[in-house]
Amino acid sequence: MKEKIKLGMNVKTSMSDITGNVIRVREYADQYISGTLAELEVENYGNTQDYFFRDGTITVTEEERRQQLSKIPVEYAGKYAKDFNFELYGSDISAQKKIANSFVLNFKKYLMSGNGLYIFSKTKGTGKTMLACVLANELIKKSDACGLNVKYVTAQGYIEMIRERTGEAYTYKDCTLLIFDDIGSETSREDSWTKAPVFDLVNYRYSNHLPTIYTSNFPMDELKEDERTIDRIVSSSAPIALPNVPIRRQQGLKEISRFMRETDVSENIFD
Repeated sequence: MKEKIKLGMNVKTSMSDITGNVIRVREYADQYISGTLAELEVENYGNTQDYFFRDGTITVTEEERRQQLSKIPVEYAGKYAKDFNFELYGSDISAQKKIANSFVLNFKKYLMSGNGLYIFSKTKGTGKTMLACVLANELIKKSDACGLNVKYVTAQGYIEMIRERTGEAYTYKDCTLLIFDDIGSETSREDSWTKAPVFDLVNYRYSNHLPTIYTSNFPMDELKEDERTIDRIVSSSAPIALPNVPIRRQQGLKEISRFMRETDVSENIFD
């Protein structure tokens, strides 16, 4: 039996022992997924935590449990390979598609070797984050992925955790698969301090053979990171160069057009 998420509820977010009080709720829906984004106050955790509940109810399936714990952004939580349209780029990217396909179908080999991906494009909105999340979601839904622990975090978000000295930061170092989004953006300012925690994270995962999907607006050789960080990324990441085509805008226009068609009515309140 499923129970609707409400303010003030004390909910168990998954099969784990993490529980918290709901202090804020927001409904979310698109053509792929609908549900409730709940902000939870977890005792002795330090910060509030956001969790997504499909259909606005508490769920306990293994796939949903892993998705909730992954922190993958809500807009990408229901996106899979079928939702990523490579044809929008308008050019031959069969090589990039082949690598992405191999990462999911041969993930056990990537896992054993500790190798991951480096998805980059100099243009914003080219689908880097969406592709990374799509690949993670495909792995999450696999029936043989019961032990898979996926985490998503932006580079800037991780730096803020380190700065605030929250214990949560360690969970991103030790997870099975990490999406480290927008690496390089955290060093765009003149702040050399940020390079140390990024190296610590990259080096830990590299040394322990833990695959990482990096996304960036910079090619590897243009990253403004410590040289040791770049060396480890280069030697453990298959590069996927996405064309400089802002497909997010194209996709957004298609989705809003579809929404307008679906909400068209014959009745007119202004007559």
